Amino acid sequence: MTRRIVDIAKGVLALGTIAALLLGVPWLLLRMGGYPGASLLDALGDPLASDSTRSEQLLAGTLGLIAWFCWLQVAYALVFEMVAAARGKVANRAPLLPGIQAAASRLVTAATLILSSFGPTATAMAAPLAPIVAFEPALAGSFESAPASPTNGPAESTAAVGETYITSDRDTFWSIAETTLGDGLRWREVRAANVGRVVADGTAITSSTEEVAGGWRLQLPADAVAPLSGEAGDVAALDALDAEGEWVDVENGDHFWSIAEEALAEEWGRAPTDNEIAPYWAELVEENDARLLPPGDPNLIYPEQRFHLPDTPV
Repeated sequence: MTRRIVDIAKGVLALGTIAALLLGVPWLLLRMGGYPGASLLDALGDPLASDSTRSEQLLAGTLGLIAWFCWLQVAYALVFEMVAAARGKVANRAPLLPGIQAAASRLVTAATLILSSFGPTATAMAAPLAPIVAFEPALAGSFESAPASPTNGPAESTAAVGETYITSDRDTFWSIAETTLGDGLRWREVRAANVGRVVADGTAITSSTEEVAGGWRLQLPADAVAPLSGEAGDVAALDALDAEGEWVDVENGDHFWSIAEEALAEEWGRAPTDNEIAPYWAELVEENDARLLPPGDPNLIYPEQRFHLPDTPV
């Protein structure tokens, strides 16, 4: 009963946010600056306006157009995601600014919580929002047989490995070596331990890779010590809290919906309906929010990721 109340509260909040973005923002823009381009037309169409007045109108009109453009991006993303969910289909990637569709997906996901709490009407909203299938590129195996050598690039793939390190956006091979090995000059050893590895964003690390992106799960040399801080520490702390629970390792072809469906089917001994999967799927996404890789989109999961399964409903 408590879970249902929480789901309804989150759904109401999400629906209110969606309504405010779709209706409240344009109303506010109209009250503050009028229709898109109104100030620009005033500035260009009034020959008696002073230079200072015309400059103010041009600035206000330009800022107004930018605000309307941003709202259109948000509105398009929300409508796009809601239509896909209402049809029980997955949403494709839309040509929007980075992060907008991911935020819209989260809002629509939360909105499904209230709809799934009222029985059969939730069926149409039960489909996952644009699950991107976990995919392991075949490129990984092409580097694993490189010969061993402590200094030369192509020969670095057989270096002994130790602990795992999750990178941040500010990390470099040098900073990782400095943090975990105590010597930035040993950065090549960090790279060597990962030659042939395909990381979460699909990048295959080679002996010539020099840049590091956030969210990579790297193997460290055998004598390295990974600090329990930052993202890696947060995930480790979460994992420690949930150590007694049930876990699932992501494989090729997995997404949160399929994971939720499989967990319920195994627990109940029968195939669950979409209406039964929807609330558990939403809870699964929320449970593992801190374990998602950048940019934190629940539709982007990759092989080798590990997620905690919430308790299955009886």
